[in-house]
Amino acid sequence: MKFLILFFYFSNSIASIDEVQFNQIAKKVMSSMKEEIIGSGMDISLNLDWNSTVVNAGANRRDNKGNINLHGAYARLAPVTTRSFAHTICHELGHLIAGGVKVMPTKKYSAEAEADYFATSVCLKRVFKSVNSNSFADLSIFQKSLCKDEYTASDELNLCAEILLASKEQSQVENFLLPSEAYTDFDQLNLSTTSITNFNGYPSISCRYTTSLYGALNKKRPACWFNKETILSNSNYVTQYRYYEAMFIGSVFNIKKTHYGCNFEVKSIDYLMGSYLSPLTEDDVEGFTIYKYGSCNFDNGSDLSGTLTLYEDELYFNLDSKDK
Repeated sequence: MKFLILFFYFSNSIASIDEVQFNQIAKKVMSSMKEEIIGSGMDISLNLDWNSTVVNAGANRRDNKGNINLHGAYARLAPVTTRSFAHTICHELGHLIAGGVKVMPTKKYSAEAEADYFATSVCLKRVFKSVNSNSFADLSIFQKSLCKDEYTASDELNLCAEILLASKEQSQVENFLLPSEAYTDFDQLNLSTTSITNFNGYPSISCRYTTSLYGALNKKRPACWFNKETILSNSNYVTQYRYYEAMFIGSVFNIKKTHYGCNFEVKSIDYLMGSYLSPLTEDDVEGFTIYKYGSCNFDNGSDLSGTLTLYEDELYFNLDSKDK
């Protein structure tokens, strides 16, 4: 049976996977990462639904219980391979236990790019470790040079190859789902530099591919999504927290750009509607600094509307409800 499981993992000639592979790959990832999962202090379960028509894979948590949700419609997508599916599961596990750069400000999950980095720097190295393959021959000249720059032993080179091929195949899945953003030159790295660390959004497919390669090659997080001035989010998520909130319309001023986005203040509030159970009032909002992660597409004096959330004595703009 062990041989069959390994065969499923590295059979990449046929796109999409069957129900047996769907279940076996998920369980293989979880068993390979058992030590890290226990060390995280989280209770993580798998929700495997082969018959689901949802084209998605995801992770969610409530307090210290986490779920990885895997849907058959995603696994049956034409470009999905056994390698890319393992990458997907490692990515979702990374959201729950990777640490590093986390969704801000709540730090409930590790960020999208951090989950990619974890998938190849930690998880797939465990999952693919015991496989006896000759995948190095399947790499391009460029990819071979990357592996040779970091590794010398044949087993290390083949492990590097498995992860680089998984990264490429995962990018091909992303291309299929987001054709308008497709990236196909897998012999190029994204060497762009961001001024704002991507805490709460998805990097480009080329940046995600580069991130996966950097993880496999033991390199630092790439500058296409990570600003070196950023402090890693090593503090813990606060469970069972009560969020005070309000919807508002008002004028913004005193905008200050930061390496995570910007902060600003609100005056001339035209509308404020506090949440039903935990409302914010104008006295809680006007004149206080408000933090926003990501792009800030507004100017001093412009009108702004959205939701304000009080978290650990600071106000945040349009905090994603799923991250609370």
